[in-house]
Amino acid sequence: SEDMVELVRRLQEHSEASSDSVEGLLLKVTA
Repeated sequence: SEDMVELVRRLQEHSEASSDSVEGLLLKVTA
């Protein structure tokens, strides 16, 4: 959902060190 995408984006902003993991989650969410 769009809300989940927004949440993931916020997590990525605050967790640059684990951006790879966040991007992986985003791909799963939007898949």
